[in-house]
Amino acid sequence: MKGKKVFISALIVAGVAILSIAIAITAFFIYFTHSNEIDNRSPSAQADMLKTTLEWGRLAPIPDSKTEFNIYTDGGSFTRAFHSSFYLPQTDLKKWIADSPGLADAEIQVINDTNKNYIIKAGGGAQHAEAAIDFSSGFVKIYVYWS
Repeated sequence: MKGKKVFISALIVAGVAILSIAIAITAFFIYFTHSNEIDNRSPSAQADMLKTTLEWGRLAPIPDSKTEFNIYTDGGSFTRAFHSSFYLPQTDLKKWIADSPGLADAEIQVINDTNKNYIIKAGGGAQHAEAAIDFSSGFVKIYVYWS
């Protein structure tokens, strides 16, 4: 009888431990998802995201002539990614590309007559950086991540 009580007690302790771990993991992911939402709405966090994007992508500062600029983050404590997009006038786009070391030595994938993807040798400790550029509209999409 005593052995049975010990076994049941051990099962209860193990169950509580597993439940506690599951709650901690869930809270961890909820926190980082919520943290990303806060960062994505914060102008100062977005300024930091842009600075990091330019560093990881080895990109020149984006000209003030940009329009429809968007930037957001995703990931958690073990990964961090930044997605940004904007439009540039043709002359500024050409100059920005020429001034960006990451684009100068990138692997270029030609999609069609007006679209190219640049697979960039990431900087700043990032694992990946890329830019998709539509030359006809001046639309630029950048994706960088660290993990």
